[in-house]
Amino acid sequence: MKRLLILGGTGDAAKLAAQAALLQGVEVITSLAGRTRRPVTPSGRVRIGGFGGDAGLVDYMREQRIDLLIENNGSGKRKCT
Repeated sequence: MKRLLILGGTGDAAKLAAQAALLQGVEVITSLAGRTRRPVTPSGRVRIGGFGGDAGLVDYMREQRIDLLIENNGSGKRKCT
């Protein structure tokens, strides 16, 4: 099973997580910054809070064995790696 980490705001991330949850063989983990008091809970696992910079994100991805990353920056553009 592939593990997908989605970085993004509550609205777009929730929609994207719901779509990704339909994919067979993909576990969805959404990371929210924690700026919204009552965020829309996306499908799959949810992580709230920052990573402490790029190094923290890399460490998290290694520890959690993340295979895929989608960065949703809120501008309508998504970056997949």
